[in-house]
Amino acid sequence: MTRESIEHEGIIVAKEYQKLSIEITSKSMCGGCNARELCSSADVKQKIIEIEAPSAASYTIGDKVTVVGSRRLALYAVVLAYVLPLIVVVAVLIACKQMGYSDGVAGGMSLAALPPYYLILYTLRNKLRKELIFRIKQ
Repeated sequence: MTRESIEHEGIIVAKEYQKLSIEITSKSMCGGCNARELCSSADVKQKIIEIEAPSAASYTIGDKVTVVGSRRLALYAVVLAYVLPLIVVVAVLIACKQMGYSDGVAGGMSLAALPPYYLILYTLRNKLRKELIFRIKQ
Protein backbone atom coordinates (compact mmCIF):
# COMPACT_ATOMS: atom_id res chain seq x y z
CA MET A 1 0.00 0.00 0.00
CA THR A 2 1.35 3.38 -0.93
CA ARG A 3 0.76 6.64 0.92
CA GLU A 4 -1.53 7.73 -1.92
CA SER A 5 -3.94 4.79 -1.67
CA ILE A 6 -6.17 2.99 0.78
CA GLU A 7 -6.56 -0.78 0.59
CA HIS A 8 -9.24 -3.06 2.02
CA GLU A 9 -9.55 -6.81 1.84
CA GLY A 10 -12.94 -7.97 0.63
CA ILE A 11 -15.00 -10.86 -0.67
CA ILE A 12 -17.03 -10.79 -3.88
CA VAL A 13 -20.68 -11.29 -2.93
CA ALA A 14 -22.35 -10.61 -6.30
CA LYS A 15 -21.43 -9.98 -9.89
CA GLU A 16 -23.14 -8.71 -12.99
CA TYR A 17 -21.92 -8.08 -16.51
CA GLN A 18 -19.11 -5.64 -15.68
CA LYS A 19 -19.88 -4.87 -12.05
CA LEU A 20 -18.75 -6.58 -8.87
CA SER A 21 -20.26 -6.16 -5.41
CA ILE A 22 -17.56 -6.60 -2.79
CA GLU A 23 -18.14 -6.84 0.95
CA ILE A 24 -15.39 -5.23 2.96
CA THR A 25 -14.92 -5.11 6.71
CA SER A 26 -14.17 -1.60 7.89
CA LYS A 27 -12.28 -1.64 11.17
CA SER A 28 -11.62 1.39 13.29
CA MET A 29 -8.04 2.48 13.90
CA CYS A 30 -8.16 1.26 17.49
CA GLY A 31 -8.47 -2.39 16.46
CA GLY A 32 -5.10 -3.11 18.07
CA CYS A 33 -5.87 -1.31 21.32
CA ASN A 34 -6.05 -3.39 24.49
CA ALA A 35 -9.11 -1.45 25.72
CA ARG A 36 -11.16 -1.92 22.54
CA GLU A 37 -13.69 -4.22 24.27
CA LEU A 38 -14.57 -1.41 26.67
CA CYS A 39 -14.68 1.35 24.08
CA SER A 40 -17.69 2.09 21.88
CA SER A 41 -15.54 3.60 19.13
CA ALA A 42 -13.75 0.30 18.43
CA ASP A 43 -16.32 -0.82 15.90
CA VAL A 44 -16.28 -3.11 12.89
CA LYS A 45 -18.72 -2.54 10.05
CA GLN A 46 -19.53 -4.56 6.95
CA LYS A 47 -19.89 -2.48 3.79
CA ILE A 48 -20.74 -3.36 0.21
CA ILE A 49 -18.80 -1.56 -2.52
CA GLU A 50 -19.83 -1.77 -6.17
CA ILE A 51 -16.93 -1.67 -8.59
CA GLU A 52 -17.01 -1.37 -12.36
CA ALA A 53 -14.75 -4.17 -13.57
CA PRO A 54 -14.37 -4.95 -17.28
CA SER A 55 -12.74 -8.24 -16.22
CA ALA A 56 -15.65 -9.23 -13.95
CA ALA A 57 -16.04 -12.54 -15.79
CA SER A 58 -12.67 -13.69 -14.45
CA TYR A 59 -13.91 -13.47 -10.83
CA THR A 60 -16.31 -15.74 -8.99
CA ILE A 61 -18.52 -15.12 -5.99
CA GLY A 62 -16.54 -15.82 -2.82
CA ASP A 63 -13.16 -14.75 -4.25
CA LYS A 64 -11.01 -12.70 -1.89
CA VAL A 65 -9.80 -9.47 -3.46
CA THR A 66 -8.05 -6.28 -2.45
CA VAL A 67 -9.97 -3.07 -3.12
CA VAL A 68 -7.86 0.06 -3.68
CA GLY A 69 -9.00 3.66 -3.51
CA SER A 70 -7.27 7.01 -3.62
CA ARG A 71 -6.65 8.86 -0.33
CA ARG A 72 -7.59 12.10 -2.08
CA LEU A 73 -10.99 10.68 -3.02
CA ALA A 74 -11.46 9.31 0.50
CA LEU A 75 -10.83 12.80 1.86
CA TYR A 76 -13.34 14.19 -0.66
CA ALA A 77 -15.94 11.69 0.57
CA VAL A 78 -15.30 12.66 4.21
CA VAL A 79 -15.74 16.33 3.35
CA LEU A 80 -19.05 15.61 1.59
CA ALA A 81 -20.38 13.35 4.34
CA TYR A 82 -19.21 15.15 7.49
CA VAL A 83 -17.53 18.52 7.01
CA LEU A 84 -20.01 20.24 4.67
CA PRO A 85 -23.08 19.17 6.70
CA LEU A 86 -21.41 20.56 9.83
CA ILE A 87 -20.74 23.84 8.03
CA VAL A 88 -24.37 23.97 6.85
CA VAL A 89 -25.69 23.37 10.39
CA VAL A 90 -23.40 25.96 11.97
CA ALA A 91 -24.06 28.54 9.23
CA VAL A 92 -27.85 28.20 9.53
CA LEU A 93 -27.61 28.30 13.32
CA ILE A 94 -25.55 31.49 13.27
CA ALA A 95 -27.82 33.10 10.66
CA CYS A 96 -30.93 32.25 12.67
CA LYS A 97 -29.42 33.61 15.87
CA GLN A 98 -28.43 36.81 14.04
CA MET A 99 -32.04 37.19 12.87
CA GLY A 100 -33.20 36.99 16.47
CA TYR A 101 -34.69 33.49 16.64
CA SER A 102 -34.65 31.67 19.98
CA ASP A 103 -32.13 28.90 20.62
CA GLY A 104 -34.72 26.15 20.12
CA VAL A 105 -36.01 27.55 16.84
CA ALA A 106 -32.49 28.25 15.55
CA GLY A 107 -31.40 24.71 16.48
CA GLY A 108 -34.44 23.18 14.81
CA MET A 109 -33.95 25.21 11.65
CA SER A 110 -30.27 24.30 11.47
CA LEU A 111 -31.13 20.61 11.75
CA ALA A 112 -33.92 21.06 9.20
CA ALA A 113 -31.27 22.21 6.72
CA LEU A 114 -29.69 18.74 6.67
CA PRO A 115 -32.39 16.77 4.77
CA PRO A 116 -32.16 19.11 1.73
CA TYR A 117 -28.36 18.79 1.80
CA TYR A 118 -28.52 15.00 1.82
CA LEU A 119 -31.27 15.05 -0.82
CA ILE A 120 -28.92 17.02 -3.07
CA LEU A 121 -26.17 14.45 -2.44
CA TYR A 122 -28.64 11.67 -3.23
CA THR A 123 -29.64 13.28 -6.53
CA LEU A 124 -25.96 13.66 -7.43
CA ARG A 125 -25.13 10.05 -6.47
CA ASN A 126 -24.51 8.88 -10.05
CA LYS A 127 -22.10 11.74 -10.70
CA LEU A 128 -20.36 11.14 -7.37
CA ARG A 129 -20.15 7.41 -8.08
CA LYS A 130 -18.16 8.22 -11.23
CA GLU A 131 -15.73 10.38 -9.23
CA LEU A 132 -15.30 8.12 -6.18
CA ILE A 133 -13.74 5.17 -7.96
CA PHE A 134 -12.39 2.01 -6.39
CA ARG A 135 -10.52 -0.67 -8.28
CA ILE A 136 -9.38 -4.20 -7.65
CA LYS A 137 -5.68 -4.68 -7.06
CA GLN A 138 -4.26 -7.36 -9.32
